[in-house]
Amino acid sequence: MFEVVSTQCTYDSLAFQSIDYAKLSVTHRMKTKMAARDFYMLWGLCAVTERHIVTLEGHDTVRSLCLYAVNRGELQLLDKHLNLVSAYNPRVDTRGTIYVPYHRGVAVIRMLGETRLKFTDTLSSSGTLEGATSAAIETINTMWVTVGGEKNHGVYQLDIASGLVISRLRPGPGLEVRRPWGIAVQSGSILVGYHYSKTLALYLPDTESPMLVKPEGLASVRGITVDPDGNFVVADWHGNAVWVLSATGDVIHRLEAGSPYDVTLMPGDSKLYIGNWTGDVTVMSQ
Repeated sequence: MFEVVSTQCTYDSLAFQSIDYAKLSVTHRMKTKMAARDFYMLWGLCAVTERHIVTLEGHDTVRSLCLYAVNRGELQLLDKHLNLVSAYNPRVDTRGTIYVPYHRGVAVIRMLGETRLKFTDTLSSSGTLEGATSAAIETINTMWVTVGGEKNHGVYQLDIASGLVISRLRPGPGLEVRRPWGIAVQSGSILVGYHYSKTLALYLPDTESPMLVKPEGLASVRGITVDPDGNFVVADWHGNAVWVLSATGDVIHRLEAGSPYDVTLMPGDSKLYIGNWTGDVTVMSQ
């Protein structure tokens, strides 16, 4: 069996390697099979084992969750779950459960062995999570979800077992709250992207109001993950860049990218995998 990992939970220092972002360069690009065949767009990706990733691909609003094996620098399509409407940025917990924000809430999908996907549930908290845009696994029992639908706008903490909201973040002054998008959690700190404000909000432990982080050139945050050293890695779609921020919100590095919609890491290597909206995955290594 492969080791199941989480790109949003506590990292195993033996499994992941630190990244020197100043030394990263593009080594190759992997074209997703569906995108190559049908001109699909890529709406998110996440490593689910040390050899597998899942992606969200599709035209317009209807997407498929695709399971790939990464083999010798190429993607091998193993399975796909169809018809998730307005789905974005999948995430996985330490048990291998995949969570996909979409128009009805957060879809719960499990891997069957190493080659199959199975839809099991939707977490909606009685409609509060309709229009979910991103999620971050906090613990094995809780996650944070950004919601930017027609009815609700906000950032909610969710009890996974019950599917109920247990708390909500205050947006803070100066933020346009209609479209929170992109979230990650590490050591009690929460980083949230706000689409219309072109701003990141960093909530530090034991604080209610966020610190606003707005690097010059930041345009449109989508996926956010955390690296083994506790840095936030931010996909800036319209800014054509990936930003690396410290746990306190300082800019460490900016990487030029094509049209990054999401970012992920895999255990066992020091590479950065960038999911581009155009359907390919850029691999950067030292």
